[in-house]
Amino acid sequence: MTTEPEDIITEKKMSKKDKEAFLALMRHRFSTGVNADKHNRDAAKEDLEFAYVPGAQWPANRKAEYKGEGRPTLEINRMPSFLGQVLGDQRQAKPSIKIHPVDSKGDPETAEIREGLIRNIEAVSNADYAYDTAFEHTAGGGFGFWRVCTDYCDDASFDQEIRIKAITNNFAVVYDPVAVEWDMTDAEWLVIHSVISKLEHKRKYPWKIPSNIDDTDTTYQEWVMEDAVRIAEYFYKKPVKRWIYLLDNGEVVENVEKDDKVVNKREVNTYEIWRIKADGYNILEDEQLWPSKYFPVVPVFGKSIYIDGKRYVWGVIRYAKDSQRAYNVTRSRETEMYMLAPIAPIIATAKQIAPYQLQWKNAHKKTYPYLLYQPDPEAPGAPQRLNPPQISSALAQSAARDVDDMKATMGLFDASLGNRSNETSGVAIKARQMEGDVGTFPFIDNLGRARLLTYKIILDLIPKIYDTKRIVQILGLDGMAKEVNLNTPGMVDRDDGTAIEKVLNDMTAGKYDVTMTMGPSYSTQRMEAADSLMRFIQAAPAAAVVVGDLVAKNQDWPGAQEVARRLKTLVPPQALTQEEREEMAKDVPQPEQGAAPPPPDPRLIESQIKMQIETEKLKMLMDMHELEKEKMAAEIENIRATGVKSLAQAEALEVGQQFEQYKLELGQLSQNIAHHVALTMEEMRQTRGQGGMPGPPGGNGQGGQGEVGGGW
Repeated sequence: MTTEPEDIITEKKMSKKDKEAFLALMRHRFSTGVNADKHNRDAAKEDLEFAYVPGAQWPANRKAEYKGEGRPTLEINRMPSFLGQVLGDQRQAKPSIKIHPVDSKGDPETAEIREGLIRNIEAVSNADYAYDTAFEHTAGGGFGFWRVCTDYCDDASFDQEIRIKAITNNFAVVYDPVAVEWDMTDAEWLVIHSVISKLEHKRKYPWKIPSNIDDTDTTYQEWVMEDAVRIAEYFYKKPVKRWIYLLDNGEVVENVEKDDKVVNKREVNTYEIWRIKADGYNILEDEQLWPSKYFPVVPVFGKSIYIDGKRYVWGVIRYAKDSQRAYNVTRSRETEMYMLAPIAPIIATAKQIAPYQLQWKNAHKKTYPYLLYQPDPEAPGAPQRLNPPQISSALAQSAARDVDDMKATMGLFDASLGNRSNETSGVAIKARQMEGDVGTFPFIDNLGRARLLTYKIILDLIPKIYDTKRIVQILGLDGMAKEVNLNTPGMVDRDDGTAIEKVLNDMTAGKYDVTMTMGPSYSTQRMEAADSLMRFIQAAPAAAVVVGDLVAKNQDWPGAQEVARRLKTLVPPQALTQEEREEMAKDVPQPEQGAAPPPPDPRLIESQIKMQIETEKLKMLMDMHELEKEKMAAEIENIRATGVKSLAQAEALEVGQQFEQYKLELGQLSQNIAHHVALTMEEMRQTRGQGGMPGPPGGNGQGGQGEVGGGW
């Protein structure tokens, strides 16, 4: 049930007292939410400024003091590079969603349409920008947001569309402080606010005065500033009651049809979400019903913990700031010592430099090709320059410790950052990278939860927004766009052969849920399939003849489909589906009626046997190569770690260097087999043109069926 139109809040319908009470509640809630989360908001602002605003890494008083004394205050900011690593990992982790029907009114085909519609909504909304912006705020300061909204398709339409929009100011959202769920769905209200100039306010709302008549009311101080006005979108829950009914078929409905048999009913206490826009003193836009049970704002939090009922959230760099400050101080002190270090003096007698005093006086400022001096019998030899003073090595060691502290507090290590570290083997490097990924994975995992909430909001909105007959664009699994008709009346056949009228692609019926997995970045699932199949063939080369056509089919280069069609002729028939065998049989010329099939060609039988032997030989060689390679790699790693101590170890290193030649020989053998396969295919093609297709040794030998037997 929805609130009746006469109950909707408008400024015209409300008395002055009621309007003031309503806006006073909004202002009180806003102030309460800001104050309750002030510790997180202040810390997040400091973190973001520390990472991205030049000059923010030094205290203002200390920086002014050093500047007055002529001392350097270097700011060698390493925070963006650390944040960039986490942001890069996030952009590579793309989710894959799947929509499932969860009741009898839902069906898989409509679920696929909803799935494609969500992908199209993300593409049209440029949702990646919203996700990336929120995650950057989360990684830097501890929290970020985006929003889901609806808008009309165009100025000449009453149809609306769902869109995802970025919230570029992560301090613009204020939640009910009593909410404790990770997605804040248990909040009773939220505010999305912005600040505009009084001139802009006057242009947009010329009939509204954004000031408080009663200057003693301090609740307006946060809303009206000297030359600006705060504007708020205020979302709040209203309690409502509705009835639900249990039918004799086990279905639960809210609306009972004439022929339905109700076996039970009960009253449910629930809520609706409403929106109003105000400036603190005026209602700028009347109350509107938000058509979802979820708030339109999606929060993304970093790491968080509750301590004594108070929630603390933080990003990647929160506890690395002191190490960064120490690093700046150390490098500044090191530079200062270089600046203050005296120029190494020259030891000479007055007689040696007397004729050339001007040249020697400027020797530390100018580069002379030579320096002249006058020999002094009492001081044989030329004037000598003393060694320059040495900078303390403790400063360099301190700077290195500061960098290590930064990495440790963020959970990012050299291997994770792409730097060379003390790991030497691939396994050790991978383990250290995984350790770094684990340290930052909570941020990416929380982003995944937020995106899952977004898809649930969209699923909840679809029956209310896409509830009319229309044509929409959806994106398939392969990334291709197509148009579908929604809510279209049509006829469907029943099992008994009769036809009934039904709404096709009905977006208003059925309940659906969504599941999501995070994985590598692929433009389409087709590219993902191609990559996975290639890695599978590398692990099991013998399977290439069975899945080679699928690998080619999922490639994007020109001619891939033709290659896939040809490779399919090499697939053993038992590996093909019934539909694939029937399709291939259509392309094979059938023998004349009553004609006996030609006998198998002995040359092809011999060729098949040879190819099978060569394939097995190649597989055995590759298996031996992998075993020897792993054994030699371990031995070489040990030798390098301990040093070459014997002739045998030196020879082992030399053998390790010969692996490349061994790999080339295996590659040549593989090419020979590929050439052999090509010759066999050509012979098979010529034989097929003569009306028959011989079977493999031990096969049925029947031609004209489009089947190539044998365990190739």
